[in-house]
Amino acid sequence: MREQQSEYKAQVEVSKEHRKLDFSAFDIKGVIFGTYILIESVQDEEFYMIDQHAAHERIFFEQLTSRLNNETKISQQIMIPLTFDCKRDNDEWIRPLESFGFEIEEFGQTTFIARAIPEFFDLTQAETFLTDYIDMLDDIRDFESAELKDRLAMRACKSAVKAHDMLKDEEISRLLDDLSKCENPFSCPHGRPTFIKMSRYDIEKPSAKRLIRRKLNVINSLKEEINRLKKEQKDKEKYLKTLAVEYVMMGKECEKDHFIDAAIRNYNKALTLCPDIPEAKRRLKKLSKISKND
Repeated sequence: MREQQSEYKAQVEVSKEHRKLDFSAFDIKGVIFGTYILIESVQDEEFYMIDQHAAHERIFFEQLTSRLNNETKISQQIMIPLTFDCKRDNDEWIRPLESFGFEIEEFGQTTFIARAIPEFFDLTQAETFLTDYIDMLDDIRDFESAELKDRLAMRACKSAVKAHDMLKDEEISRLLDDLSKCENPFSCPHGRPTFIKMSRYDIEKPSAKRLIRRKLNVINSLKEEINRLKKEQKDKEKYLKTLAVEYVMMGKECEKDHFIDAAIRNYNKALTLCPDIPEAKRRLKKLSKISKND
């Protein structure tokens, strides 16, 4: 049984190892829109577009949850304490704040002060986090639950990560290194992907598909045009043949009335419209002999 457990544990470790990312072989190409980091691997012909804020949140979240599970909390004392109000009858709501590194004291009937804040917050971030936490107290049923810790950690991520921070190359390298070390580097705590991976083939494939699709559309259009012209040609030939037959019939009538010249003209018109009318050819040949003899 122990051997099976050890084997399973080893498989899990291998599985985790396969999920690790290694950006060390990639070249940093720049940042677009102040948000997305572009890195390229020339050897593998692929690149990543990394959402630096989603990556920051993932890194911060895992570092924070790790600290929450650690009994030693790192706080920073502040010269001017933060003051806030809370109208709760008991003090159980304070314990989750203390687990983050806040030092909270009563300062009146419903007023409290924070003399120390977590070392990963600045004053503005700590104040925003406290305000958000007080606003969500009515929804909290269990102040010791792991679920609450995760919710607070995600709130802390929102407070700590600033939008459109312009990073230097060394900061980007540190960010990529920290993201590589995360247990789940693939999404932020809220589920947003931290990066998009594309290969050269992925980029060129849509272009090739579009080119083929465009050529097929042209070919189909040509086929439709040819079919339309063929149909028009058939309709025209049918009409001309019908008209030619009518000239032949008029020629016959002229023959009965002995209007030879008129009959010849009608047969010639019929053959001009439709050369493949044997009867018109035969009658025209016969009338031509009669006309010569006359």
